[in-house]
Amino acid sequence: MDDLERQLRAVVTRRGDELTPAPDLPDRIHARVARHRRRHRRRVAALAVALVAAVGGAGGLLARSAGPDDTVTAGSGLATRTTEPPRPPAEPDQRGDEPRPLVSDPGTGRPATAEPDEPPVTAATAGDPAGSEPAPETTTTTEGEPAEPGTGPAAGACAPADGSVAVFTLHPDVPAPRCAQVEPDQGVRIENATDQPVDVAIGPHAATVPPGGGQSFGQPVGEYLAPGTHRVTTSLYGGSGPELVVVR
Repeated sequence: MDDLERQLRAVVTRRGDELTPAPDLPDRIHARVARHRRRHRRRVAALAVALVAAVGGAGGLLARSAGPDDTVTAGSGLATRTTEPPRPPAEPDQRGDEPRPLVSDPGTGRPATAEPDEPPVTAATAGDPAGSEPAPETTTTTEGEPAEPGTGPAAGACAPADGSVAVFTLHPDVPAPRCAQVEPDQGVRIENATDQPVDVAIGPHAATVPPGGGQSFGQPVGEYLAPGTHRVTTSLYGGSGPELVVVR
């Protein structure tokens, strides 16, 4: 049981390191809270109007049972005849906002308003139609010296890549793995697990990877990347992408 618990903790920790919150997450949370508050205020206002209407209806029944000069005492149900001075006409309600009526959502049965909830955030659906054959692998190469490395890896963990080719899979949210150590004699391959084509570039190589396809970039990697940290730029993550560390 202890081994299973340790394995589960390791998987949860690894998945947590791979997840990155969306940059607009605070704005979306703030918008949802604001909409919830507006809906709550409208519901409270509608309930108050309904309560006032119910009380007014009960008062009208008691008033009809009394005479035109009678005063109805609430709670007693008795009418007593008194002489009161004429009252001035009531001022019209100056409120500009009328509470929106509540309607019932036929799918969930819960109260809903005319303002729909924010649609869920999903990956872009543009790309080749389902069932089409993947495009052949093509790359564009710029001749020159091996690309110089950048600063240290941004990802928390950077494990060595297994096999003769280091494979990075591009998912709609984050790549997997986010970082890998690559030997100079290993190759690099990018797999596209999204439903849209993705432009990628590694050092002097550039290509467009079709949906569900893959692209290999030169072998060995030490021929076009200097030892150090290099980032795979992609059009999927706004120019960012997985990192590879070419070891010496």
